[in-house]
Amino acid sequence: MILEVCLIFLTLYVMFLYLKPKGNLPPGPMGIPFIGGAPYCFVDSCIKAKSKYGNIFMTKTGATNIVYICNYKTAKEALSKLELADRPHWKLFNFFKEEREKGRAGGIVGSNGSHWHHNRRFLLRHLRDLGMGKSKIEGIILREVENLVEEFKKLTKEPSLFPFSANISILNIIWQLVASHRYNFEDEEVENFMRKMGQLQNEFLFVGLQDFFPILNYIIPKPILKFILGITKFEKASQEFYDLMKPFINEHLKMLDPSNPRDLMDDYLIEMTEGKSEDYSHFSITAVLTLKLKVYYRIYSLVYLDATINEVQRHCSLVPLGIFRCATDDLKLEGYDIPKGTVVLSSLAALSHRDRTYFKDPDEFDPSRFIDENGKYIPTCDGFQAFGIGKRQCLGEQFARMELYFIIGALLQNFTFSAPEGENPISLEPQRVPNMNYPKADQKFVIKYRN
Repeated sequence: MILEVCLIFLTLYVMFLYLKPKGNLPPGPMGIPFIGGAPYCFVDSCIKAKSKYGNIFMTKTGATNIVYICNYKTAKEALSKLELADRPHWKLFNFFKEEREKGRAGGIVGSNGSHWHHNRRFLLRHLRDLGMGKSKIEGIILREVENLVEEFKKLTKEPSLFPFSANISILNIIWQLVASHRYNFEDEEVENFMRKMGQLQNEFLFVGLQDFFPILNYIIPKPILKFILGITKFEKASQEFYDLMKPFINEHLKMLDPSNPRDLMDDYLIEMTEGKSEDYSHFSITAVLTLKLKVYYRIYSLVYLDATINEVQRHCSLVPLGIFRCATDDLKLEGYDIPKGTVVLSSLAALSHRDRTYFKDPDEFDPSRFIDENGKYIPTCDGFQAFGIGKRQCLGEQFARMELYFIIGALLQNFTFSAPEGENPISLEPQRVPNMNYPKADQKFVIKYRN
C-alpha cells in the first residue's frame, strides 16, 4: 500500500516537472503541484513579495501563471509592447449572453485583437468629434451639477451617509452623451440595479475560478458548478442589465437617422448598419452596452483643485493592482522569460504611488507635489498612474478628470463636510475588497451649506 502511494506521488511529481514552463522564469512562492497557490490580491501581500523576490515575481494558480511587475519603469516598458496588449481569454469577461455563446468579450474592456482595435478606433474617432460640441457637454455637466447640489442641500439637517445620488449624477452625464437619456435621482430601477451590482461584485470573483481551474468544467456537472461559483447569479445580473439597456437600443434603431446622429449610440448603430467590409463585423449590439467615453473639455483653471484631485487619486489608488493583461507571445522582461499565455499584472499603481523614487514623503497628503515652481498644474508625472499606462490606458481618462473637476469643485464651493460631533474621525481606510479600494459606505457625514 505504501509503495503504491509513493508511486502515485512520484508520478505526479514527474508530471509536474514535465509540465512546468521551461526557461529563466521569475522567482516566486512554491505552490502545491497542479493546484498552485492563491494569487496576490491585496497591496500588502504584493509589498511583502516584492521585498522577498524583487521587482518581478510569479505565482501559479491552477493552470494560470501570473507575473507581477512592481517597478514603474519596467511596467511602462512592458505595457507598451504589443505582446501585452491583450486581456486574458477568460469567461469572466464574457458578461452578456451573446458574448458567452460566441466565446469572446465585446466592447473594448475585455476584448482582444482586431475586435478591440476596431472598437477603440471607432470610439477615438467619434468621441473626438463629440468633444468638439463643447457647449453640449458643458450644458449636460452643469445641469447635473446643479441638480446634485440641490440634492445635497436636503441632507444638511442631520448626519447622513454619502448620498447615492452622486453615482446617478455621474451616470447621467455619461448616459446623456451615449443615449440622450437621464435618470431621476428617485428612479428606483437604476438605483436598485447599481446597488445589486455592487453587492454581487464579491460573488463575481468566484466566477473566475473556472478560468484558473478549467478542469472543473469536466469533473463537476454544469448546473452544480454554476451554483457553487455563483455563475447563475452572474448570468442573471447580466441579463437584468441587458434588459435595462435593450429598450434604448430598440428606440435608437427605430428613430435612427444616418444623416443626423444624436449621440454615440446612433453613431455606433450607423457604423453597424452601413459597414460593408469584414472590419465592421466586429461591431455588435452588446458592444454598444460596454462603450467607454473619452471627451475633453476645460473652461476654468483652479490649479489647487486639480492638484488635490490628483493627490486624492494617488492616495486612494482605486484599482491598486491594475487590470490583467495576457502575453500573446513569448517575451523577456529584465532577463526573465515570460511564456505565451502568462497573465501579467504590471500596473501596480498602489506601489508606484508610494515609491519614494517619484514622490517625496509618499504617505503625506500634499497636493503641492502636482504644482510646479511657476504655480502651474502638473497633470501627470513618472510614477502616477491613476488611469493606467500603456496601450490599454483608460479611454475615459479626460472625461473622468472633467467630471471630477466640476462635481468636486461645485460640492466644495457649496458645502463643508465633517464627521459627526462626538464620533470617531472619518476613516480613510478602504473596504477589504480584492484589487479595489472602495471607500467605506457605512460612515456618516455632517454636510453644511455655505451661505
